[in-house]
Amino acid sequence: MSAIDQRLRTGEFPDDPAAPAELAASAVPVVPLGGAALWWIGSGLAEVGLTAGAPVTWDQHGMARDLMSGRDPRTDRQLVAPAMRTHPDAMLPAAPLLQVLIERAERQGLTVPDSLIGNQWAAQRALRLQRALERRGPGLRLPVDEARRLAAAAGTGLERLYDAQQIACALRERTRRVRIGNRGYELLFDLPKSISVLYWLADAPLAEQILEAFTVAVHDAVEALSGWAGYGLRGKNGEGHRARRMPGTGLLGWVRFGQTAHAVDGQVPDPHLHARVVIANMVRGQDGRWSAPGSGGRDVYRHALAADRVVKARLRRLLIERCGITWEVAPVTGAWEISRIPAHLRDRFSKRRNRVAAYLNEHGHDPATADTGARVAARLHTVEELTASAAPHRLRQAWRQQSRDLGVDPRALVAACLTGSRTPPPVPPADQLAAQVFAAPLDTDTDTDPSIWSRAQVLAAVIDALPGGLAAVSDAEHLVRQVVNCPGVVALPTAAVSTLTNHERYTVAF
Repeated sequence: MSAIDQRLRTGEFPDDPAAPAELAASAVPVVPLGGAALWWIGSGLAEVGLTAGAPVTWDQHGMARDLMSGRDPRTDRQLVAPAMRTHPDAMLPAAPLLQVLIERAERQGLTVPDSLIGNQWAAQRALRLQRALERRGPGLRLPVDEARRLAAAAGTGLERLYDAQQIACALRERTRRVRIGNRGYELLFDLPKSISVLYWLADAPLAEQILEAFTVAVHDAVEALSGWAGYGLRGKNGEGHRARRMPGTGLLGWVRFGQTAHAVDGQVPDPHLHARVVIANMVRGQDGRWSAPGSGGRDVYRHALAADRVVKARLRRLLIERCGITWEVAPVTGAWEISRIPAHLRDRFSKRRNRVAAYLNEHGHDPATADTGARVAARLHTVEELTASAAPHRLRQAWRQQSRDLGVDPRALVAACLTGSRTPPPVPPADQLAAQVFAAPLDTDTDTDPSIWSRAQVLAAVIDALPGGLAAVSDAEHLVRQVVNCPGVVALPTAAVSTLTNHERYTVAF
């Protein structure tokens, strides 16, 4: 069970924090540490009477749970029916039954479906079962009622294929059902370290601008994700049928903003601005029907990286125009960092990342090339409790002192960060963007060919390549059209029918 599901099932939403006096007197406007700073997000909230950008009050936490269960929080009416499946205890291994069907067909000189041609249901079910067994292996199971029908079609009984106790247990549990599928999707938007450092070293006016810009960037990213994945499907694919897309009215969920990383060795935690966005697995189509968004959530996952890049690029643009902050690409991480924040200061406030890298080295992994599984394991094995006891202004004092210990004057550093031009750098030409985008290695932990890019991946890479950030997502879409039409970019064949957004594929010949 996911962490989201666990919290929603148990109702473990934190209490609304009471701001202590020392917090109220803090010079930095912040979301209270350790508290439940939840905010509604997504234009689809209007469909259930909620307002994006408003706080999720304590009495509304039940509404959040309703959304994750596919219900209308006002009426408790089920809008999206949960997917239910037979309980595992009411299922039997598929391999023994399929083997009988195969042997029967071979004796007749036919395929398995043709040998059952007089029973349309059995023929179709056997064909699907045969394909599923090839994909999933001997662990495949099927409901006992279906097994009994297929066995009867093959002229045999279950008792000749399975242990009597196994059959009895499955029959006893035959009516049990379990909920499967997604309740929702959690996206983590974390910022480059230099932004968190500047936020916590700054005085109140600048800190307010940074936090406001971050909030705007997150909301813009969710709306961009609504454009890519905020649709539903009508009908089904397969067996001669083709599903069609139904435009939706927007995604809906909530966001929690955080400001610190997990502590390391009991020290004061490092500054770390981030946002966790939870999107409910429901969207209202323009035909009035509710369903899961984005082809069953596939487009949410496929565009998660692009949404992350929107957050960072929008924030870059806003901080250039409002504060005159300049940016550069860090040579080690490849992230856009504030150019005036020195690398040794960023490293000082990256104790958690350094601990994870040390763990990877100890276990024979190169931190720069370790796969997702190794990185996740390293984070889990090095995690410590999130420190929430210190008041924000005390944390801020501690971080300023750490800066001084490295010979950095916090006030002088903040002032230097604000000396750049407020005019964003020009957008690179399309051919230059294409060379940059397709020259970078494609980060994938799947069996996907790393030389083949989906349009969704190109979109994320183009957004990340913009030194002046992003004014609007439509600008990025326009740039992608130019980039994929550059000489040397080759469009590959795609499925004749695809409901996915940005499903087109490309490779390069340079």
